[in-house]
Amino acid sequence: MIVAYLLNLAPADFFLFPCLKIMLKGVCITAVANIKQCITMMLQAIPQETFSVSFQKFYNQYLK
Repeated sequence: MIVAYLLNLAPADFFLFPCLKIMLKGVCITAVANIKQCITMMLQAIPQETFSVSFQKFYNQYLK
């Protein structure tokens, strides 16, 4: 990963976007309200510890 080209993304983006992409695969949502509800439920299902570990790995990679 080349960090210099990805400065406009927060470290959380590198973790959340792939998780959401995997969770949403094959899901068809038609209404905006349903999208908000579905994404909120998916984000709440991700354990806080998993997010923390991901952020720490990103930070350690940045220090190298």
